[in-house]
Amino acid sequence: MKLNRNQAIIIGSSALVAIGAVLLVPPVRSAVATHEACRSVRAYEATNGPVKTVGHGPRRVTVIGDSYAAGDVLADRSNAWVDVFAAEDDATVRVLAQGGTGFTNAGFCGDSTYAARLDRVASTRPELVIVEGGLNDTMASPAEEEHAARAVLAELRDYDVVLVGPVDVPAVDGEAEVDTALSRAAAAEGVRYVSATRWRIALGADQKHPTVQGHADFARRLADSVGR
Repeated sequence: MKLNRNQAIIIGSSALVAIGAVLLVPPVRSAVATHEACRSVRAYEATNGPVKTVGHGPRRVTVIGDSYAAGDVLADRSNAWVDVFAAEDDATVRVLAQGGTGFTNAGFCGDSTYAARLDRVASTRPELVIVEGGLNDTMASPAEEEHAARAVLAELRDYDVVLVGPVDVPAVDGEAEVDTALSRAAAAEGVRYVSATRWRIALGADQKHPTVQGHADFARRLADSVGR
């Protein structure tokens, strides 16, 4: 059964982001912060560093993402969609991912919206930037989500960018609204948008995160959408 909006805990703050002129970005939210969840995030960061590298191909791709990109829940994170995508696209993929995060959601440790990772992109020298997510942002209003996404995309204006929205999963409600908001943000910023709400991929027991096969299907659908 899907969770409704009243069943989540919101921790709000406000932020200002400069995009030419100063643009007011909507309140930043945090996933329900638990010691164990934050500790898991920090362990991932300690193992992989701020930027994880997968694949060895000639194409340079950078991914900003959430638990899907991090491979959370998988017994072996090397089965995450980013690893499969690297193989499918013959690419070296630099991964800036943290579970529980999004455009408006700062995650389990409360410090990592997508905007907070933008300063690491330049050093990866990407030919393509994939921004994947939105599933953790369903508590944001459509206007908040669109504004936050536009702020991120505007900062990436010097790169070839593809924005990939959330998969529709049983454990979460509100994906359609996020999908629409992200589509509008992409159109406004002149960025390619890939809607994933109609993708049917295999999910694990939590009915939110993909299985190994689900990650493989996600990667191949994305590779087909982006163009190999």
